[in-house]
Amino acid sequence: MSEAFLRRTPIRLLLLALLLFVVAGVVPPFIIGQMRPIEIGMTEEFRTRPASTMVHGVPTADGSPPRDNQHRPECRDVPLTEMPPSCFLVVRESQHTLTLTTSSAPKKGEVNVDAITQVQISGRVASEIHDSVRLDRRSSYPVSDPVSHLRHSMPERRSGVGEEDFVREGLQYFFPMPTSRQSYAWYDTTARRPLWLDFVGETERNGLDTYEFHLTETALDLSGQMSSLLEMRDDEQAVLDELAASGVGTPWFAIRRTVWVEPQSGTIVDLHLEPHVYFAPDAATAEARAFDLDPDHTIYHSTLDWDDETLARVHDRAQGTVQKLRVLQVFAVLTKALALVVALAGVVLLLRERRGRP
Repeated sequence: MSEAFLRRTPIRLLLLALLLFVVAGVVPPFIIGQMRPIEIGMTEEFRTRPASTMVHGVPTADGSPPRDNQHRPECRDVPLTEMPPSCFLVVRESQHTLTLTTSSAPKKGEVNVDAITQVQISGRVASEIHDSVRLDRRSSYPVSDPVSHLRHSMPERRSGVGEEDFVREGLQYFFPMPTSRQSYAWYDTTARRPLWLDFVGETERNGLDTYEFHLTETALDLSGQMSSLLEMRDDEQAVLDELAASGVGTPWFAIRRTVWVEPQSGTIVDLHLEPHVYFAPDAATAEARAFDLDPDHTIYHSTLDWDDETLARVHDRAQGTVQKLRVLQVFAVLTKALALVVALAGVVLLLRERRGRP
């Protein structure tokens, strides 16, 4: 290609048009690709609103039920195992706080996520879940290596114990960017298994267009998990054993979970949880008692919704990402339009050159 050929204005315009088409097709996808991986070095806190919570208390040091119920005739001067389970149920204000931290993993495309979930009842930390998982930074799914760890403890009592490292299945804490209209397996730290979160539809939430996902699971057996995740005092374990032997049953779990996700960014912008832990002697009874708040078999029940500060923060993050994506979209459209105009100008000049020849 000679220098004289490149100096011709039509050729320069056509080359510029080609360059603009390449820029429009390469730059926005490249920037979006840099936005997609989960950020390393991030620390976030998600807090729920204070909510009235039913919680099964433990006996006092002398074997009496919680102070709230000591005035009830059926809860006084009766052996511990002969009291109705409702003698140990109290209603308190609770609040959940999730602190999420990300850090670098041995492989560049992966990220370590450490999550601490605290359950505060009447302002005191009653329970903590320490969760560690390694995720693929782009897909948000856990890696297939046994590097996940889960630990449950009650700070005011004996420290908790956790299971050995295991292979995690299902999304947790993050959705893919972009999020699809499909069902996702979502790992639940109480059930300790993935549960299916189904796509419900598109809806506006807090001023953003979102995808709504929902799951309802009932009769999930927790009897084998209490001892493996939480070290109980001998008297506490004895009470649970005697309750099971008396026909009250063992712990079961039901959960309703609704999640709203801004699909372009994959940001969770709102959630609603209704966890219910309860006694049942068998699976059929457990199915019937799911979300039944009878005090004679309820162990724990609450409703969890993010507070205003958390909602505002996740809204701003999602909206900021959406605005960046729109700017990139507009940039690509305008650049392609400009490339088309330049290409047409080059073609017109080239035709005029040829017609002007003898």
